[in-house]
Amino acid sequence: MSSELAKAALAAVNLSPVDGLAALREKLLEIETRLEQMDNMAGSVSNEVLARVKADYEAKRDGVIGQARPLYEQVMEEYQKLKSVLGDLEQTEKRARLAREEIDFRHKLGEFDSAELKQRLAGIDAEVGDAESVLADVKAMRERFIAAVGDESELDGEPEPEPEPEPEIVTEPIAESMIQAYSAPTEVAPEPKMDGPTGHLGAVTLPPVPQLSIPDISVPTYNATTPMPAPTPILPPASRPAPPPVPSTMVMQAIRLPIMGTEPAPAAAGAPAKPGRLVPQNPEAGRQTHVATVKALSIGAAPESDVRIGGPGIENRHAELRPSFSGFTLVDLDSRTGTRVNGERVNSRLLEDEDVITIGASRFVFRLS
Repeated sequence: MSSELAKAALAAVNLSPVDGLAALREKLLEIETRLEQMDNMAGSVSNEVLARVKADYEAKRDGVIGQARPLYEQVMEEYQKLKSVLGDLEQTEKRARLAREEIDFRHKLGEFDSAELKQRLAGIDAEVGDAESVLADVKAMRERFIAAVGDESELDGEPEPEPEPEPEIVTEPIAESMIQAYSAPTEVAPEPKMDGPTGHLGAVTLPPVPQLSIPDISVPTYNATTPMPAPTPILPPASRPAPPPVPSTMVMQAIRLPIMGTEPAPAAAGAPAKPGRLVPQNPEAGRQTHVATVKALSIGAAPESDVRIGGPGIENRHAELRPSFSGFTLVDLDSRTGTRVNGERVNSRLLEDEDVITIGASRFVFRLS
């Protein structure tokens, strides 16, 4: 795309929904700030007044979110136009850079002199200069889109990750000898048939009787010259040794069946019974559902955060979702604006299904799945 075409395409991008969404974000932040002030001033006003004013501001917040949804869709449509211009200009800049490198390489090979090199490079540099000028305007316009949406990943359209499958329950394999013993069919001897109406039994073929091998038992013979051995004396009951005492508790060694193949890996320490999900509820929370299993999820504005959200009041390391045997605990990392669960500011809270989490202007619903 030439610089003139890029400028024309850039002028066709409608920025009015971008400015409208940015204004609604500022208004939403103001409402959230006042709702937080209400919680801090709860002790100085009656419960009736606090509930009435809080409900008023919550209704205003819901109204602003309702107005933001259609604007958000328009902003994403307009950004696709800007993204197309940005991609074309980046390709133009790349092609010009490679052309400049090729011309310089051919000059070093001796195809043309320095005067022709200077002439060829002048045309490329002019084209690159025009493209860089328009590219700067495009990047500045992109910053306005980011400020309106609040999260750069929303504009880049990062794909939603596949939910992690639930861990399979692996049972210890049974020894093959036991499987054969239980799976071998049991032969049943056929019932004898009656020989007609007379009721006489027909001939029945019985299986052969196995021959038993009885070892020879040698019985010594005694005569007058060979004395018989003295019998073993039988002790009276009082003189017999007492049997060893039987303990009240007997510990038997665990019996393990032989295992075929490898044993299953042990479960991860602190793993909850079910995975959890953070489901976004407004444009500020994004469109990506985050799945939590055995790894703690970091929440904040830092690029390396597992749940990355932006906007005023969001710190780089704002909160964490930590797994344990009891479930998932949401922990606020000493943030200035705080973390809320069901409208209540918390430092640490064990989450339940359908709890509503609010961080800045972003709102999620926690669900067990």
